[in-house]
Amino acid sequence: MCHCRTFLFVTLLTFSFLAPPVVFESAATPPGTISGQVTVDSGRPLAAARIEAFSCDEHAPVGTTSSDAKGNYLLGPLADGCYLLRFSADAYESTWYGYPPVKDSATRLDVSGEAVEGIDGVLSAAGSAIRGQIKTASGQPLAGAWVTAFMQTEEFNVFSDARTDKNGQYSVNVSPGSYYLIFSASGYITRLHGQSLQQPETVAAPAEAATEGVDATLFPGGEITGQVVGTNGRGIDQIQVVAIAEGQKALPVAAMTNSAGKFTLKGLSSGSYRIGYFDEEKRYQTQWHPNTSNPAKGTLVKVIAPQITTGIRTSLKLAGGISGWVTDDSGNAVAEVMVFAQSADSKQMTMEHAITDETGAYKISGLSSGHYIVSFRDMEDTHLERYYRDGADEQTAQPVEVAAPQITSGINQSLPTGIPLTGRVSNEQDEPLEGIYIVVYPADKANTSSVGYDSTGSDGTYRIPLAAGRYAVKFSGENGYLAQWSGNKASRLEAEPIVVSHKRPARLNAVLSRGGSLSGTVRNPQGEPLASIRVLLTDAATREKGPSAKSTTDGTYRIESVRSGRYHVTASGSKTGYVRYQLPQTISINAPYATQNVDLVMTPGGSVTGQVVDAEGSPLGKVRVEAFVPGTWDEITGTRPDAGGIYKLGGLPQGSYRIRFERSDHIVQWYPAKTNREESVSVEVSGTDTVQGINATLVAGLPLSGLVTDDAGTPLYSAKVAIYGEVDDEPFAEVRTDYQGQFRVPSLAPGDYRVHFSHSGHLPRWHGGDDRNSASAIGVINQNGAPLKASLPYADAEISGKLVTPAGDKIGQAWLTVIDTATGIAVADERICECSGKFNTPVPAGTYKLRVERHGATTWFGGPTKDEATILRVSNDISGLKIVVEH
Repeated sequence: MCHCRTFLFVTLLTFSFLAPPVVFESAATPPGTISGQVTVDSGRPLAAARIEAFSCDEHAPVGTTSSDAKGNYLLGPLADGCYLLRFSADAYESTWYGYPPVKDSATRLDVSGEAVEGIDGVLSAAGSAIRGQIKTASGQPLAGAWVTAFMQTEEFNVFSDARTDKNGQYSVNVSPGSYYLIFSASGYITRLHGQSLQQPETVAAPAEAATEGVDATLFPGGEITGQVVGTNGRGIDQIQVVAIAEGQKALPVAAMTNSAGKFTLKGLSSGSYRIGYFDEEKRYQTQWHPNTSNPAKGTLVKVIAPQITTGIRTSLKLAGGISGWVTDDSGNAVAEVMVFAQSADSKQMTMEHAITDETGAYKISGLSSGHYIVSFRDMEDTHLERYYRDGADEQTAQPVEVAAPQITSGINQSLPTGIPLTGRVSNEQDEPLEGIYIVVYPADKANTSSVGYDSTGSDGTYRIPLAAGRYAVKFSGENGYLAQWSGNKASRLEAEPIVVSHKRPARLNAVLSRGGSLSGTVRNPQGEPLASIRVLLTDAATREKGPSAKSTTDGTYRIESVRSGRYHVTASGSKTGYVRYQLPQTISINAPYATQNVDLVMTPGGSVTGQVVDAEGSPLGKVRVEAFVPGTWDEITGTRPDAGGIYKLGGLPQGSYRIRFERSDHIVQWYPAKTNREESVSVEVSGTDTVQGINATLVAGLPLSGLVTDDAGTPLYSAKVAIYGEVDDEPFAEVRTDYQGQFRVPSLAPGDYRVHFSHSGHLPRWHGGDDRNSASAIGVINQNGAPLKASLPYADAEISGKLVTPAGDKIGQAWLTVIDTATGIAVADERICECSGKFNTPVPAGTYKLRVERHGATTWFGGPTKDEATILRVSNDISGLKIVVEH
């Protein structure tokens, strides 16, 4: 079994970069060979294991051998070339040499007349199998096709694969569990088992048995051919070319350029693709077809399967970089420091890294021109993490400019020596727990940025360097264990601060307890199992969301790591067409015991469908389509259109809905073609009917930009800027500031708007007023509007809590106003999100009353009227407030 921590399911559904070639030199074995040892998990040698070599480009088998009684093998002689190595054995799961250990990310081994040694494989016992047949569209068996099975758990991921024989038959050895399956073959469209890529289905593999008849039909795909050249016009080899389908309608397809820079992407389904070019050697900048570093600005390439799209030619630019030295606070070189360079432009999605050598030197390559946030983390956990230059967090970082192909040098950093926080994590039997993730936060609950992290080793110990101060520490549970905060508390609100000082080392042990579990089945009224239903627990006492799980193909679900208590059980099935359902009674969980047979029956709902296009009539992707209930304006469900602009809002109870369409670079629209919700028209849904033709044509609007700083003029990074209409209380847009404090709202309809600015630890502000009613309207009438400027002073404290109904349920879509009792002026006026009902409002020191307004009704905290409302005397943080809103 391959237990691969931190490798997520989403990684497999995007793409994996091929590992760079690894060349081993030795004269101990004959040239043109690959050798090593095969063992099982325990380290015992495994005899009679199969070792297969495949060519890197075509994935064709070129050689095979078996391990001897000591698990040793020798594969060869092999012609000069690039190879991938696969290990397998009867009753064992297969694996590939590399990480992640699957074919598409296996390590590329170069054989060029030299012996390649030390290529070892570790196999895990299977205990089950999945079998079936793969055919072509004409019904003919497809030989040489691949089937990859993978299972994701909270602790690790499991992979195994198999290749079809001449009859198209396959058998994948797996450990018991539920698996996703990927079917692929050269020249054919890769498919994921299930209805679609967005709705995959798992296959159950029971212990000591085989699941039969999991068949697949593969269809011929189209191709994209082209060439990658340098600025001199010559072809570039070993560039990975990746085709990513627009709307994620198909799995990505990758290929490598040859010595002439030519490539062929095979097995593409009909559709439009973004083409990315990646150089593992970091010689050239990452680029998207034809010549941009921003994938969103790349030109789409159209494919009509099984035709060939030709002439895709791209010229890559040489990459730049960042270099420097890392020292400690005494000026000594620090080796083994991980240095990251991340694009300061959130749209670039660029991150590269390097590790300092014994002299403290590092060099990061593969960067395009732009600004980067550079961070330094000591892998030995001795020094404090820092951001260039001398910043303790990303918000205080100084961006570094790179002008490719130049290397920006002299980006040096001194790392202060930290005070170690150490400890041991065990279970109630005093057994060490490995892989528990520990995150440290400032004791100040208003500060949500972590200041250190580590995970426990096999002996359960950890070490985190910290500056002197007070901290809250979280231990994240794994494998059924409950998460825990310092002081053996269940939440950060209750966490006991840990004091770290130079006077004495800080040590914090933790004993984690196993949680309870809840399991059952989800079915429709006909008793048929329902897959992909999200079952969520909500604490009946606190109304806090708890853990959740999705139902599998047989309708079963199991929620792990649940604390003792009583819970509401809710099942959400809008994506599969079923109405949200809550179990009428609460369920009791008594950890560490299992609560079983809590079955749910869901009924199908109605739906609304339509198409979203741009002004030219072309399908528009990356649009958020949402259904709201008029009156309360609560969001019921949301979705995104597919590559053809088609959307479907499913699982709707019978009733009236208002539909909103939102995309960042287009004007927000309410059906039918209105810019605010009050003018929208209700869409009536009856029973399980589908209302069709609820279409939208979105058009680009006008921009609004500006700058947000603190009261000293320092730019604020990630400050929130919310745009409201002149009278609307629903935001038209929300954006964040960049590292220079600048923001840009890309598309607003011509008109007047109010603008609200906020940032953690700073007083929120409206442009031109104390609250939304006195704010000055900004006219957006053309492309050349003057930039806005906002200055947010530091706050002295924070008032936090939650808005709830009389029954204790969360409530949102409300406005919280903090009013100074001395002047009657609002010092904060913010909209509370319906997603949680929580508020965290920074304020200056003073005395205040809290007012909540929702749908025209007013509620005061602590009393029915303003005069009777509770007076809050604020000098430090006030938390845990509950404001009961009856409307």
